[in-house]
Amino acid sequence: MGTELLALLAACGLAGGLSLLGTGLAMLFSRPGPRDLHWTERARLDWTARRTAGLGLLVALLFSVGAVFWMSRDATSLDDGVLLAGLTIAAWLSSRWLVVRRELALSAPGADVSTFKRGRRALSLSLYGHVYGLLLLALASGWAPLQVAPLWLAIGVALVLVFSRGAGVDMSSWFGGASPATGELLALVRARPGGEHVRSVHILEVHHANAMAFPLSGRLAVTRGLLEHLDEAGLAGILDHELGHLAEPRKVILVRVLSVLSLVPLILAVPLVTQLNPWSLGVLVVVVFMILRLGQRMRKRMEERADAHAHEGDPAAYARGLEALHRANGTPAVLGKPPHPDLYDRMIAAGVQPDWPKPEAPSKWRPCLVVAGVTVALALLVVPLRIALDVALAIP
Repeated sequence: MGTELLALLAACGLAGGLSLLGTGLAMLFSRPGPRDLHWTERARLDWTARRTAGLGLLVALLFSVGAVFWMSRDATSLDDGVLLAGLTIAAWLSSRWLVVRRELALSAPGADVSTFKRGRRALSLSLYGHVYGLLLLALASGWAPLQVAPLWLAIGVALVLVFSRGAGVDMSSWFGGASPATGELLALVRARPGGEHVRSVHILEVHHANAMAFPLSGRLAVTRGLLEHLDEAGLAGILDHELGHLAEPRKVILVRVLSVLSLVPLILAVPLVTQLNPWSLGVLVVVVFMILRLGQRMRKRMEERADAHAHEGDPAAYARGLEALHRANGTPAVLGKPPHPDLYDRMIAAGVQPDWPKPEAPSKWRPCLVVAGVTVALALLVVPLRIALDVALAIP
C-alpha cells in the first residue's frame, strides 16, 4: 500500500473520529424528555435534543474536516480536492451513524434497524434527494479545474429539475422503500376536489407520518406512518392540503424551482476555495442564503393557502389530522419555524380549540450553547495534535 494512500486513510480516520466525538458530546448534553409527559411537552424537549444532535453533527463535521485538512496538507502531497472529499465522507458517515441511532430511539423504539434505515433513506431521497446529489457533485468537482464549471452547473440544474418532479420516490421503489398506491387510498385521492388531476400516488414505507406534493409533475406521496396514525377523515384533510399545493399558480411553482436552483453554484465550493479565493465561497453562501430566505416567505404563504384549501372540506377533521400527525412524529405544537405555521395556530384557524394549553417553543439557545462547548472541546484536542505534528515535521 502506497504512502499517500496510508496518509489519506489516517487522515480520514482522524476526521471520522473527531466528528464522531463531537456529535457524541452534543448528544450527551441533549437528553430527550421523560416519556410520561404530555405529548406536547415531550415533543418540545425531544425537538431540542434532535436539533442539538443535528447541529452537533454539522459543527463536528465542519470542524473535523477543516482541522484535519489544516494538519494533513502540510504532511502529504495529496491533491487538496481528493483530501477534502475523503475527509468529508469519513466525517459524515461516522457522525450520521450515531444520529440515526438516536433518532431510532426517539421515533421508533424497538423497530427493526434495517427497516427503519430503509424508510429514512426513502424519505430523505424524496425530500432532499437534490441536496444529496449536489453534495456528491461538489465532492466530484473537488479536483476538477474551474474551466469545466459550466458542465458541472448544467448537471446540477438537471439533477434539481429531475428530483423536483419526484425522482426520489421512483428511486426509493428500487430498494422497496416506495410503491404505487392502490385501492382505498387511490380512490380517496380521486374523490377529493382536484384529485382527478393527480398523475400518480405513491406510498413510502416510512414510520414518519408525512405527505408531500410535487407540483412540477402533479404527483403525491404519503408515508406508511401517516396511514397508520390517521383516520380516514384526518387523512382526507391532509390530502386536501397537499392537493392545494398541486393547484398552485405556475409562477409560484417557477419561484419554488428557482429557489432550489440557487443551491447549484455551491457544488463549486471546493474549487473556489482551492483554486480561486476562499472569500469567493463566503460571498456565494451569503447570496444563496438571501435567496432561500426570500423563497421561504413565499412558501409560508403557500402553506397558508393550502390550509385554506383544506378548510373547504372538513376543517375540524383536518385540524385533528394535523394534531395526530404532530403527535406521531413528536413535532412541537409551537415551533416558530417557517414555512409551516404552528400547529396551535393552524387548529385555531380551522375553528378547533386544542384541549391542551399553548406550550412554549423549544429552546433556541440550548443547542447553540452545547455546540459552542463541543467546538471548544474539539479545539482543545486538535491544537496539541497540530503542535505535535509541527514538531515531528521539524525533526530531520
